Amino acid sequence: MNFEFGNYEKALLDYSELLKIAPQYTEGYLRRGIIYAVLGDYERAKADLLYGLEVIEDPEMKTEILKLLDDIENMP
Repeated sequence: MNFEFGNYEKALLDYSELLKIAPQYTEGYLRRGIIYAVLGDYERAKADLLYGLEVIEDPEMKTEILKLLDDIENMP
């Protein structure tokens, strides 16, 4: 909910805590990567997205991750 309402700092804490408890929730790496990117922490965003790319099996999510990584790499 915090992510949807733009409470990114709280959402970051939520996803970080969730991934500690349930690292098998691989979509969490995508979500947390997005939050890091929104907050301007591109190195952490890339780290989470690259890890998500390795562990997420859903092809649509992989496509989304690749697009986000490309967007981050091409930022001014």
